[in-house]
Amino acid sequence: MDITPYVESIRRDLLAAADSAGPDAAQVAERLGFALDPAVRLALMEAISQAASEITAAMPSGGVD
Repeated sequence: MDITPYVESIRRDLLAAADSAGPDAAQVAERLGFALDPAVRLALMEAISQAASEITAAMPSGGVD
């Protein structure tokens, strides 16, 4: 699963929130967005994996990969 659009959406939201605080805050937010990229990806993949496990457990037969 390609989670890049979701990570980019979070980065855009972070930039938009910081943009109103001025150029210095926007620069910090941009750096933070790239620094947090691996952690955000990992958190999203863990959430997706947990959801798949819960769905599989609730299914009478079969599973979700």
